[in-house]
Amino acid sequence: MTEPFTLSVGAKLLIWFLFVVFLPVLTVFFIKRVLDMESNFANFMLLAAFTVLDMALAWILTGLRMPGFWRGLLIVLSGIAAGFYNTHACALIKKYRS
Repeated sequence: MTEPFTLSVGAKLLIWFLFVVFLPVLTVFFIKRVLDMESNFANFMLLAAFTVLDMALAWILTGLRMPGFWRGLLIVLSGIAAGFYNTHACALIKKYRS
């Protein structure tokens, strides 16, 4: 019987990193529309949605199991890192939008 295909930790980290980096880049036109609304609530919801998507991918890549302490800490830390990046990326898009 063959084993199911599994990804290495490095591959999972690379997938998550690329997803986090390119999510704001690939949705730049949507981000500009939200920024044009000039609504703090809309901006918060955008950042929250991006961060939840990033954390969901981290949870999927860790196996979709109920997290123990270390797995839960990893998911929370990935959410914090992604949240900081998403905030910075959206601020750069706002700064350079035309």
